[in-house]
Amino acid sequence: MRPPASAAVGVLAVCGVLACAASAVAVTPDESGEHGFRRGAFLARGMAARPVAMGDVFTAVADDPSAVSWNPAGLGRIRTFQAVATYDAGGRGLGVTYAAGAMPAGPGVAGAAVVACNYGEYDLRDANGFKTGTDSAVDLAAIAGYALRNPAVVGGFTGLAVEAVSEAVGGTLVGLNAGSVIPVSRGVSAGWAVLHLGPKANGYSLPGVIKGGVAYVPAAGLTIATDAGYGLADEAFWAAAGGEYSPVRPLTVRAGYRWIGQDEGLEGLRGVTAGLGFSIGRIGIDYAFQPFGDMGASHRVAVRYVAAARSREAANEAIVKGHFASRMQEGRLNIAVGEMEARGVPGSDAGVIADILRRELVGVGSFNVVEKQQMDRIMAEQTFQQYGCTTEECIVKMGRLLNVQAMIVGSFGKLADRYVVNIRVVDVETAKVVYADSAAGRNVDLVLEGLKELVGRLVAALL
Repeated sequence: MRPPASAAVGVLAVCGVLACAASAVAVTPDESGEHGFRRGAFLARGMAARPVAMGDVFTAVADDPSAVSWNPAGLGRIRTFQAVATYDAGGRGLGVTYAAGAMPAGPGVAGAAVVACNYGEYDLRDANGFKTGTDSAVDLAAIAGYALRNPAVVGGFTGLAVEAVSEAVGGTLVGLNAGSVIPVSRGVSAGWAVLHLGPKANGYSLPGVIKGGVAYVPAAGLTIATDAGYGLADEAFWAAAGGEYSPVRPLTVRAGYRWIGQDEGLEGLRGVTAGLGFSIGRIGIDYAFQPFGDMGASHRVAVRYVAAARSREAANEAIVKGHFASRMQEGRLNIAVGEMEARGVPGSDAGVIADILRRELVGVGSFNVVEKQQMDRIMAEQTFQQYGCTTEECIVKMGRLLNVQAMIVGSFGKLADRYVVNIRVVDVETAKVVYADSAAGRNVDLVLEGLKELVGRLVAALL
């Protein structure tokens, strides 16, 4: 897909990087082995804590600012400003600092990242071998990318990023990251990416890799994924599997396993990864453990931030919170999802949409959601006919019978060649509609993808 002209600048933009002056002994290409000497090898470690804890299986999962380093297409999933900062204590004095941010810009989403790899201090000696002082070596990299939505018939996103790498030994190399994420079926997405791809300079090359992956979300809060790839510089195949699970909203548990098909002389480089994530409001903290062979284990700690939604979404969020903040019971909002009105589609399809909304809201763990069976039982006991209950007066009456503060109702239908989901939140006490949103797509998979984003906006408004 050819991006609009307004997106071209975002795709081609890249931050310039200057090297830190340092004295270091460089390895020449002839000394580096049969595959040639790699520049920017620290980029192959993987950036940010969340993807690493999952075993580096992020090609089809990418949905946060670190996507610019894993698969730039994932930037397209971001709907408001997000940022992440990570410190990687890699062992033997190695430390990698990483920071990335992303936000909607024009028709797509722009993202950028900076990386600094510090190799620690080393001794400086004169010609006689006497110590004259200490120095340190630092490698730097900067990445800028942009992602756009694919044509509706395909769905998903495609992204492109440019990176510049400058090492303490001198010189700068430029590389390219590119990839796509495409929905395959309900809860399943696939992705591909090429990373650190660029021409050699003086016999040196970036740690290029080509990879593909699949992600499956069988239930709210659970993601299972697998990746496989080929290192262009080291000529090695690798494969990995992992995932994350959130048993309750604040906590996420992650684990993965990475297999490398070639022995690079670092015993233990392949193996199990693990980590945890914890969220408080819009702030989150992630930790990841990764074995790194003879170099020792890597411990990554990251802090992430997700900004409040903008424009109409921000206004809706403020209205909702203003209505319900004083009436939440122990910090939780009692809500119920009514039947969705079917418009030009089978009633069973509309019922599935309502079930998905309930499941997603239950998975958040911060709401008291009335279960469908319980709701049907209460309505039957009160001889209340909930089907066809679409007016505010009827919805309010239902909400009072269910003892909830808010009712979520809406419709699912087809308009021309597009499926549309509409929802609205009704304040049971005031009988006012305090929030409304919609999602649309040309096929069921795109509708479900849009519905997931809709639920995310709804949750941000209700919490």
